[in-house]
Amino acid sequence: MIRRWPLILVNVAGMVLFTALFMQKNNFEFLYYNAAIVLSIVPVIVLVWSTESTGNYPSWLLWALTGWGVLHMAGGLVYVGGTRLYDIDIIPLLTGVGVFRFDRLVHAVGLFLLTICLHSMKLPWRRWAIEKNTGVAGTMLIFAVLQEGLEQVGSAILPQTGVGDYIDTTGDIIADVIGIAFALLCIRLIRKEKKN
Repeated sequence: MIRRWPLILVNVAGMVLFTALFMQKNNFEFLYYNAAIVLSIVPVIVLVWSTESTGNYPSWLLWALTGWGVLHMAGGLVYVGGTRLYDIDIIPLLTGVGVFRFDRLVHAVGLFLLTICLHSMKLPWRRWAIEKNTGVAGTMLIFAVLQEGLEQVGSAILPQTGVGDYIDTTGDIIADVIGIAFALLCIRLIRKEKKN
């Protein structure tokens, strides 16, 4: 059984710290995204804890999800060489075009981890007449689209900053799909290896 309290304390402390720092810097854009992440991830946390006795969650997975949340929030707060972490190009294919920014890496890693987490849950996929991998992939795609929808709302009510615009949203969804697909591929390869 996973020890809940250290995870709860680290997550709550991180959210409080980032919220305070965003408020101090009048960074309403990332304050909004902080709230959006809390709203979208809380149901996942509740689902994990309610299925903890029947799920197969390694503690590294939940700690990795916590680290992912910290990286996501740090993207709007931390600067490296005068550039916001969120905007750093990991692979600058074209000058001035953020094809694979830090943000996209965080999206891919986050959906990879969430897909593995969902796949570990003992949910009644067969009773719902859904093949497990199809159900996991569909659920994660819905999650990704809803999260990006929250970003779209943010871009409509906050000053335009390149976060949540159509190009950013498209890139984020592509990164989300890559994370989901890679997780399902890893799960398939691990299962195949175990059978042999």
